Amino acid sequence: MMLLKKLGSRVLDLIYPPVCVLCGEYSAGEHLCPRCAAGLDSLRSDGSQEAEICRLNPGLELLVTPFLYTGAMRSLLLRLKTTPDHRAVDFLADELAQSLADSGIPEVTVTCMPMSKEKLRRRGYNHAELLAKAVAVRLGCGFDGKLLEHHGGLTDQHSLSREKREEHARASLRPGRSDPKGKTVLLVDDICTTGNSFAAAVSVLREQGALRVITAAAAITPED
Repeated sequence: MMLLKKLGSRVLDLIYPPVCVLCGEYSAGEHLCPRCAAGLDSLRSDGSQEAEICRLNPGLELLVTPFLYTGAMRSLLLRLKTTPDHRAVDFLADELAQSLADSGIPEVTVTCMPMSKEKLRRRGYNHAELLAKAVAVRLGCGFDGKLLEHHGGLTDQHSLSREKREEHARASLRPGRSDPKGKTVLLVDDICTTGNSFAAAVSVLREQGALRVITAAAAITPED
């Protein structure tokens, strides 16, 4: 079994070479090269925008996002939508799990923002699910990807106005086959822009009996 794992790891390294996940330069097997590691703080969120999004969306209790969706972080997350890069997922999960731990969250059931069947069929994977599962492992919590379902077709939320995003999110998200009743749920997505999708998902989970819902994303879109 260990031999198979090592072989699998080497195959993945051939497909996704162990270079810096942000700039693609040699990183001696680390997630970041020295230059990107030194400049990582410039990509971090200070938490003020998360607080404002929670204020504008009263259903959001806590929103945790370690990074700003800009520069090299934007490029990384766009790449993750088309390529299931395990090293990028590991890097983002490490950072997100640490931010969540720093926030003092309780024991949770981790889930992800669902993807429509049409989009999942076209893409082949849900990048938010990859991230959520990796975060669950790092937090030592269980993952349940069946708490929510998405019935919104191929529409991309990021292409819609704030009002349309809210309308689309509320119409698309429905209860899944699993029951969140009495649970504290951690809902993970890759990017948060207005918080509308999170707010709609939280509403569905709370209506189904979730005790608390904490929201988290790898990055938040900076204000203009």
